[in-house]
Amino acid sequence: MNVVMIVLVFLTVSSVVVGGVILVNNYLDNLEETLKTGENTVLTDDNNLKESNTNEEVINGEIVTKELSTSESGGGGSGGSSDGETTLEVTIPVVCKDEYIQYSLKNFKEQTECLEDFEGKCIKFVADCSVDVHNLDVNVEDNFEIEYSLTDTSNKKLDLTLLSNNVKINSPVIFKTNFTIEDPSGIDPLSTCKIKMITIPQKEVCA
Repeated sequence: MNVVMIVLVFLTVSSVVVGGVILVNNYLDNLEETLKTGENTVLTDDNNLKESNTNEEVINGEIVTKELSTSESGGGGSGGSSDGETTLEVTIPVVCKDEYIQYSLKNFKEQTECLEDFEGKCIKFVADCSVDVHNLDVNVEDNFEIEYSLTDTSNKKLDLTLLSNNVKINSPVIFKTNFTIEDPSGIDPLSTCKIKMITIPQKEVCA
């Protein structure tokens, strides 16, 4: 009888121990599953909090730290580009003005002669004048105007005339005229032709 009771007590204790082990194992399994699925609240240590530009998220029971980019932390800023560089636009004004084209006068020729004398005075005088006008520009072809004057030695103009011609590039034009003067009081036999440019073509130059 005593032996039977001892066996029963042993079986009862064994059942309790086995049952307790099973309950403990089940509890540990449930706790591990809860941590994996993130259903329970995860407590974070204050020492793990950062004051820098970071975000912390709980993913599957773990604390994940995400670094913020410059655009996320700074909000993009104002007046600057996304890479932090500033673009400055500078407008340089264009100044334009009119300038005379280049030209040259060549082969100036003059021939004067007193055609009639009276009492030692020249009372009839003739002068032939000519010059070649060269257009040295590369784009502009326009009119040139020249003033010819017959001038005595006192710089008095005895006569004058205006000549105008279109001068093309690399095609010089001869401007020539003839003066015939008659004066009973006498004409300076040393009178000469003088040239004055009246019109020179212009072009717009921008810089």
